[in-house]
Amino acid sequence: MRATLTSEFRLVDGLRTHTRRSADPTAPGTPPVVLVHGLAVSHRYLTPLAETLGTTHPVYVPDLPGLG
Repeated sequence: MRATLTSEFRLVDGLRTHTRRSADPTAPGTPPVVLVHGLAVSHRYLTPLAETLGTTHPVYVPDLPGLG
């Protein structure tokens, strides 16, 4: 089973940022997981891992400025 990821855009210090996130799992107190990509890739590289982890943890996959 894979989690569905939602795409969100927000202003952070005047910069428009993009993050993909999973819904919070039903188990309270589950620690969140933040997946940060490396140089020359975007959140798409981490999407399969985020979808898998998103079934048990809240997952956030931000695009670094200039790469998303």
